Amino acid sequence: MTDRPIIFSAPMVQAILREIQNPGTGKTQTRRVLKPQPTSYQGEREEITQIGKVGYPTEIFTKKLCNGSYGEIVKFAPGDRLWVREAWRSERSWDNLPPRDLFAADPIWTEADGEWSDIVSPSHGFTTGKLRPSMFMPRWASRITLDVTDVRVQRLQEISGSDAAAEGVQLSRWITGNYPFFDNGVEVDNAVLVDKFRTLWDSLNADRGFGWRDNPWVVAVTFRPHLCNIDQTEKAA
Repeated sequence: MTDRPIIFSAPMVQAILREIQNPGTGKTQTRRVLKPQPTSYQGEREEITQIGKVGYPTEIFTKKLCNGSYGEIVKFAPGDRLWVREAWRSERSWDNLPPRDLFAADPIWTEADGEWSDIVSPSHGFTTGKLRPSMFMPRWASRITLDVTDVRVQRLQEISGSDAAAEGVQLSRWITGNYPFFDNGVEVDNAVLVDKFRTLWDSLNADRGFGWRDNPWVVAVTFRPHLCNIDQTEKAA
């Protein structure tokens, strides 16, 4: 088991929070581009997808597959814990302090929902300071922990409608409020979900050279989210 930080944008944080508040309606998957991308050779498809099977060693990604790069490029495994980094602010009077000089007792404002975190301090009387990028959120300030339950390696365009829903994509209307019981029939609504995911993916990755049309290799991570700091989860268990 490994603890790792993971960055999410504000809309994706909102989708995770939706899942925590109302299970089955939010985000329980994320796809990350594999770097370096595996090279193509005969038999690649059969061998590389074995990584998604429980217990299969990630050492499969060696020089043969990774443009001369040794070692693992799949940075996730079932059993890992991920602590979410998101855009945040500290109290205004501490704007001149770098994150390393803040303390766990200091109040944290989370940009995704515009609230002071009750995990670290009461919110009364504080004024929001400058916006701080998610990559600089310290571990103690993280309020969301993800337990990794499944890891798969696949081409981006292999995503299904149900996977797109698990990525946090939503239809504009519902019958039951739960997938896979969609409004317009499974095939139609699956296509809509995948198309919405394509738009979301391209908004984040196309300019980096990993757009939907490029169909890159990705690692699909399934997780169970908790509204709790990673260092508090064991105490709460």
